[in-house]
Amino acid sequence: MPFYAHSLKDQPETAWHLLADHLRAVGAGAGVSAARFGQESIARAAGLLHDSGKYSPEFQARLRGDVSKVDHATWGARVMSEMIRDRAGGLAGRLPGAQAVLYAVAGHHAGLADFEDQGVGDRGSLRERVEKKSLDDASAWKDEITPPEPDESWRHLPPPRPGEAPDDRAGFRFAVMTRMVFSCLVDADYADTAAFHAAAEGREDPEAGFEAAPMAVLRGRVDGFIDGLAADAAARAAGQAGAERVVAARAEVLADCRAAASTGQGVFSLSVPTGGGKTLASLAFALAHAEAHGLDRVIIVIPYTSIIEQTAGVIRKALGADLADQVLEHHSAFDTEADLDRRNIPPDARERWQGRDKLRRAMERWNRPIIVTTAVQFLESLFSDRPARCRKLQAIPRSVVILDEAHMMPRGLLRPTVAMLDELAANYRVTVVLATATQPVLVAPDDTAEVVDEYAQVFGLKGGFRAVREIVSDPSALHDRLARVRVQEAGVLDDAGVIARLTTGPRALAVVDTRLHARRLYERLAAAAPEGAFHLSALMTAAHRSRRLDEIRARLAAGDTCRIVSTTVIECGVDIDLPMVLRAAAGFDSIAQAAGRCNREGRLGREGVVEVFTPADPADQPRRLAQALAAAAVARGRMVEDRIDDPLSPEAMRLYFDALFWQALDMLDAENIMALHDSPRRLAIPFTTVAERYRIIEDGMLPLIIPTTPEAEACVAALDAADPSALDRFGGAGGAARLLQRHVVTLPPWIRKMLVEASAAHVVGGERYGEQFMVLTNPSLYREDVGLVWEEPAFVAVERLVF
Repeated sequence: MPFYAHSLKDQPETAWHLLADHLRAVGAGAGVSAARFGQESIARAAGLLHDSGKYSPEFQARLRGDVSKVDHATWGARVMSEMIRDRAGGLAGRLPGAQAVLYAVAGHHAGLADFEDQGVGDRGSLRERVEKKSLDDASAWKDEITPPEPDESWRHLPPPRPGEAPDDRAGFRFAVMTRMVFSCLVDADYADTAAFHAAAEGREDPEAGFEAAPMAVLRGRVDGFIDGLAADAAARAAGQAGAERVVAARAEVLADCRAAASTGQGVFSLSVPTGGGKTLASLAFALAHAEAHGLDRVIIVIPYTSIIEQTAGVIRKALGADLADQVLEHHSAFDTEADLDRRNIPPDARERWQGRDKLRRAMERWNRPIIVTTAVQFLESLFSDRPARCRKLQAIPRSVVILDEAHMMPRGLLRPTVAMLDELAANYRVTVVLATATQPVLVAPDDTAEVVDEYAQVFGLKGGFRAVREIVSDPSALHDRLARVRVQEAGVLDDAGVIARLTTGPRALAVVDTRLHARRLYERLAAAAPEGAFHLSALMTAAHRSRRLDEIRARLAAGDTCRIVSTTVIECGVDIDLPMVLRAAAGFDSIAQAAGRCNREGRLGREGVVEVFTPADPADQPRRLAQALAAAAVARGRMVEDRIDDPLSPEAMRLYFDALFWQALDMLDAENIMALHDSPRRLAIPFTTVAERYRIIEDGMLPLIIPTTPEAEACVAALDAADPSALDRFGGAGGAARLLQRHVVTLPPWIRKMLVEASAAHVVGGERYGEQFMVLTNPSLYREDVGLVWEEPAFVAVERLVF
């Protein structure tokens, strides 16, 4: 009797997916992926066993219409346990490879489980499922599949870092290895399932058809583009001493990056002041480095969703239209994969929920040579337990990872984040580039150094990187050459005082830390000096902010009056240039980012002005700033002792981060994630618990769509249409999500709920997509000048009452 992996509606069984074919294909595919980091045998075994539970009569009956629930995932894990029980002792004993197979096979649908019950989630512990759960008999698998045989690679974990003992961070190394094997299994499973359904339905396989360009070609295109930009900048700067100095400094940064590209893999820092050409120079390094070492891709990790499209757009422009498909953006606020994971929708049933476009498939598996993504997407995936989110992990080995604005790595998760990046560099052929104007000290302290004072004890990060190589030949000299501003203390200012300072000249920027403070200041500015007054915040959609920035740049280019009040949304990736910036008191790193919008091109020599003020109302300084403000105060005291004048200098930044890490010493792993990997049973990892605790955005910000263009309105209407084919013109649900990404603001769940309860927002396409697509239905709550005004959702503008 034949056994099947997947059925086809209204098709004879002879057209169904043979189970043995599926297991062999997934085993082969997973093995090929895992060979890139030395775990081919383990991943191949996981592929051969993952669906072996489908050999049970109960599962075969389910394919034929029986509605009974069948657990097919645990069987393969139990098979592995029984295969090695005698030779290793206990549940997988001391064979890390076997334990990785157990986790991966048992979790390939529901997700990686906790070894012991931690009271998190509802999928049960791995131990309970493998040792105690009653399972349907699927022993017929042995008639068609040759059991995998452990080899020598199963006995060893990836090696520790140089200078570490074999047991140091053993649990952490095992956890990373297991997620990588799990990723290879999930990717191969989804790919083979998708290929089968595509062939059965006579359509193109969404997993096929893309061909990556050689890294040398990509590097050549980008180098030519950068050289052209440099030549244009030099021509514009000719005769302006300050601007010529900036152009020359950028050229030095680029030359240093190109020179360093041929050196060995590892962890690098790229310490370049804002406006120093860091983004393109780091890309030039990454592509040349990938070419030199035979790596597969470059992954650019950016802190803000708002500048993903801008960065990807610049790269596509550099590559040219014929190579634009070599770049993938992964940043959607509509996390449909996570939603389907939560519902446990199997891979063969996901097509009807999400559409079948190639780009969505690429976002799932990252099969492009250049990926541009967010820190949330990248880092949370590395600690995830969910199949769909982990699928992309198999693409990370053999890559260059650029962490743009590396100082913004989540402080409360800094230790596990650095441990993960270090492990990728040590054992997965990943080169890590920490790119920022304000380089934090992330190297482990020298244990042999003599302790001079309490700060010297943590002159670095305990458990940090063992070695970080700086790409820039002389960061201090570079900072001096790119110095374009003077930082001044403005003292305590109320709103009236801020506006008074902002209006002393025709062009200035004020940056504050809360959306409400920004709106309040803007409204006061607009009342006092309406000409050229602008507001920017994340309560405006990306499309709206882009329009505003175009207006701002046009006014600045024309020399017109232009005064801006903004939240921190302006501090990364926004290349505007103003002679004066006011910044609400914050950490040195935040002040440096704001300063990057002042005299950016150096046309004022070194005479740009940055004034740091303390808001008079304590409510305008969020509690999250407390540690940064305290560290800044400590650093200023030490600057006086060390006779350092410039708070933006590399020396001052080092003092600041030393003080910050010292004050936050117990909070750099606030969720005790590293301790969760230190079980006496070193391979007993609570994967579900780790994933729950590693959350960069704790409150889970949710998207609200605000369709303010005809195209966005048509897209929302298509999502709400009864006929799913209405979305075809937008590329399916995935295409719709990408289009609407620029028409979204993100809100805490309680605010979005409040809008729904006030009938100011509702779900579209809920039957197919759950609550992914929530749309604002009261346009009075979205203003052209400041964006969403959510505090009064029951409010209806007077003009809407006029009939």
